[in-house]
Amino acid sequence: MKPIDLEALRAAYRRNAEHLELVTPPTRKVMDALIDHDRFGGSTDPVVLELLAGIIRAARPRTMLQLGTWIGYSTLFIADIISPGQLFTVDPDLDAHEIARSAVRDAQLENVTFLDGYSTDPQIIGYLRGSGSFSLVYVDSSHSYRGTLAELAMLFEDGILSEDGLVMFHDAAESAAEFDPTAEGGVPAALNRWSDRLEITVFQRPLFPTECGLALVRFRK
Repeated sequence: MKPIDLEALRAAYRRNAEHLELVTPPTRKVMDALIDHDRFGGSTDPVVLELLAGIIRAARPRTMLQLGTWIGYSTLFIADIISPGQLFTVDPDLDAHEIARSAVRDAQLENVTFLDGYSTDPQIIGYLRGSGSFSLVYVDSSHSYRGTLAELAMLFEDGILSEDGLVMFHDAAESAAEFDPTAEGGVPAALNRWSDRLEITVFQRPLFPTECGLALVRFRK
């Protein structure tokens, strides 16, 4: 995996800032500040955020689940777009979660529930089950093959996703396999493993202008 050039990444986000126009001024201000954070690398890219906004606004879910908060850049965006709906977001990195919590407070957003831990931890799964099934889920977490397999099982076998629900997986393009720290094929390989059980549409180059890609996944009818 190539090292991240943070300065080039920050410049790209500010050069392609149309997604920031979709949120309220307080959220926009905090998101812009997060671009300068030293842990910004790994945040969802602008093209995917714009597509997420369209899907969320069309679906109008009362609740939504995010797996992979990181420092909260996409969390701020999703929470603003889904409001007054509620966003549940999960991440095992406690330091990153504290940064995200602070950012959400600064943006004056009150519709985010943070869950500390791995998405496949029994206590996390139990809490999510008690919150009702989710019709919309966004996954941008470990990027690993085995981690994604575990999350697919959790979502589609443990009752977390509603029967007609939609899951969106970031880093689903074939070129995004390099983001798997275990070098086992990452998100695209895990989705391929489940391809006979689910309906999977992957947006990637050349039609989708980002190397990360986005997959739309739902139960096979």
